[in-house]
Amino acid sequence: MGVKPTPNDMDIRMSIEALDWAFKLNRDDMTSTMKLVLLVLADFAGDEDEAYPRQTTISARSMLTREAVNKNLKKLEDIGIIESTGRTHPTGATRSSVYKLMIDSPRRKDARDTDKSVNEDHPHGVNDNHRGENDNHTRSEAGSHRGENGDHTFNHPKEEPPKEPPTKNRRTAPWPTDFRKQFWNLYPKKPGDSRKAAWLKLEKVEREDEVEFTDLMTGLRYYAERMNAEIKQDPTRVKYIAAASVWINQARWETERPPVKRTSVNEWAGVNGRRATAI
Repeated sequence: MGVKPTPNDMDIRMSIEALDWAFKLNRDDMTSTMKLVLLVLADFAGDEDEAYPRQTTISARSMLTREAVNKNLKKLEDIGIIESTGRTHPTGATRSSVYKLMIDSPRRKDARDTDKSVNEDHPHGVNDNHRGENDNHTRSEAGSHRGENGDHTFNHPKEEPPKEPPTKNRRTAPWPTDFRKQFWNLYPKKPGDSRKAAWLKLEKVEREDEVEFTDLMTGLRYYAERMNAEIKQDPTRVKYIAAASVWINQARWETERPPVKRTSVNEWAGVNGRRATAI
């Protein structure tokens, strides 16, 4: 019996399917640079074929200038491959746009259908007619390859000690060994969230060596403070916490800002009272 996929598993799968669609897309009106930008968007795509990366992120991933990214995003939208929608923070600050990939293939089937790759009559995915060589052939072949000794003893090759992996010079500061634990402990708690999916995405960011861990954690701290404050006022807003893997995949630490300190009426009155006294 198969395991029902979680929303995070679906998000990862949709990103892979979006990349497959982008790679196979072949149009006369699309340049190689446009396709490169589209592939970056597809890598960030979620369940609804939408991506939220900032233009600086697209620029870093594609190694194009901000101007070139902007120009090619507009071209992709002009020919109907993507649709972009602007977003703003509640404070009025500009957020990264939402890019909708216009995937024209039939809508994906339910994960349970797409994962059902084995035949009902052969639950282990093996056809009786294709189990390999027959027993007699297998035994005879095994006998002819028992080694060079006449008594059919094996000649084991000399084992070499495992080689140490080559060290790689990092562009960013080394991440702490417990970076997964630090991230998970700080991330706002969302019922049903997948720690495994989040850690896979986090490990990918660490391997790509383009993000300082301190920058990521600073953005996460702002996000956690904001969401925890909202949930404290209204517990039903817990449903608006993004899945941790989605938050990482969309590089949301880049859009998070420190909370704006609001001046209370009493503080405002006190400041203006002191000003009046000074005058």
